[in-house]
Amino acid sequence: MIPDFDTCYRALQARAARFDGLFFVGVSTTGIYCRPVFPARKAKAASGTLFAVAAAAEEAGFRPCLRCRPELAPSESFACQFGKKISTPTPCLDQINALAEKWRLWRAYATLYLWQSLT
Repeated sequence: MIPDFDTCYRALQARAARFDGLFFVGVSTTGIYCRPVFPARKAKAASGTLFAVAAAAEEAGFRPCLRCRPELAPSESFACQFGKKISTPTPCLDQINALAEKWRLWRAYATLYLWQSLT
């Protein structure tokens, strides 16, 4: 679910890293969609369209930015899939580490990402 337009536009202006992968912005004047953390000059609010997933932007006719590679951005679905594998409502660190090892993820990144998405 995408936050409201004003919140997303403020995050876009601030290049807030915590919004990376939560939404994508398509710029109608260029036909390109980007990640909210991309350091280029930001488009006017009137020419921007928000998308929850990169595939939706491509279906709308936007092409991915060649610099920020939005189609490779982290997605919230990773945390959701990871969270579904945990059997208890409040997972312990051992459980998270075991799943991270099984999925061959960098343990610290997986732990941090999962805890942030669960809280």
